[in-house]
Amino acid sequence: MNSRSVQSSQTDVNERLPKVLTKNKHHAFQKPFSPHTDKAFQIFMNLKTSLPLILDSGCGTGFSTLKLSAMYPNHFIVGLDKSAHRLAKVEQRSKSHANYMLIRADQFDFWRLACEQRIQFERVFVLYPNPWPKPEHLQRRVHAHPAFLSLLNITKHIQIRSNWLVYLMEMQYAVGFFKGVSAPLEQFEPDEFLTPFEQKYFQSGQTLYKSDINLETAT
Repeated sequence: MNSRSVQSSQTDVNERLPKVLTKNKHHAFQKPFSPHTDKAFQIFMNLKTSLPLILDSGCGTGFSTLKLSAMYPNHFIVGLDKSAHRLAKVEQRSKSHANYMLIRADQFDFWRLACEQRIQFERVFVLYPNPWPKPEHLQRRVHAHPAFLSLLNITKHIQIRSNWLVYLMEMQYAVGFFKGVSAPLEQFEPDEFLTPFEQKYFQSGQTLYKSDINLETAT
């Protein structure tokens, strides 16, 4: 089934992005944590594993989490999604397995809680986030959300994939703004599909992009 490419009147980095990032940098985000995320985070904190952690943030049905658990057998993968409906589609799979777990939580609250507890993930994957393509929806995008700073503080390596180049251009700008790091941006063709969306977009002839962000040299 063909999938339409992202439709937006925005063709470059949103002109409001610098102002939004400046506000996020200088004003603490004080929204109370959602109760279900607080509870989910406590389940995560009770996790008994000596394996290094990888976060699959916005994992949808958990397809990508299972893929990552096979790709990184010596790591523990935490699949995180806000939708109980999507996670319920993980048929005949345990929500706690040898090297992965799936939990329902708001990713922004989860990042903030992990940052408060000084949790470090070896890698974080953000795969095909909702692009919110309307310019007025800028602040719903991951990099323009106040919790983005927390994400940048809980890992040194982030991979983000999208079928909308502008999204990654904005991500690149935000990482440079906050951490002084030049995030690479490249077009790619996957050797294997990490998400059903990735497969659908690719088979529809859309161009896929990714950024492997290394924060080891962050200022």
